[in-house]
Amino acid sequence: MQSSNRKSPEINLAELGLSERIGKGLEKLQHLMVLSLSHNNFNGCITHPLTLFSTIQNLNLSHNGFSGQIPASFLNMSSIRSLDLSHNSFSGHIPQSFFDSYNFLHYFSLSNNMFEGQIPSRISRCSSLNSIDLSNNRFAGYIDFVVVWSLSRLRQLDFF
Repeated sequence: MQSSNRKSPEINLAELGLSERIGKGLEKLQHLMVLSLSHNNFNGCITHPLTLFSTIQNLNLSHNGFSGQIPASFLNMSSIRSLDLSHNSFSGHIPQSFFDSYNFLHYFSLSNNMFEGQIPSRISRCSSLNSIDLSNNRFAGYIDFVVVWSLSRLRQLDFF
């Protein structure tokens, strides 16, 4: 039996100085599993739906200038394992339904943004979570630690 050395479909465009907005051409990459656009100069709202994410497992949009709310297209990324939206200017509330399809999510970071409101209790549906970083935002209200304690695989937690 031969072993396959085939790499997973991956695009790493980190630290290239890319700017403006994410183009619609990414939608054509139907089998993409890893996308890193971190440490660039993207800015503004992600206005058009990014439909490429049906197979994406790792998405890193950190250290850019994205703003506005989390795009609705991010609510259905059921194959995602790692999601890093940290160090941007995203704002608004995190919808309760945001965590409904993230069954395989291991790493999740929204740190250093401008999110507000309460941390959704449905985060408990992400039973595979190992690491959560929601620090340096504008969350208000109390943290339901019963929800946090229900995440039995959690190893790293940062809310402040």
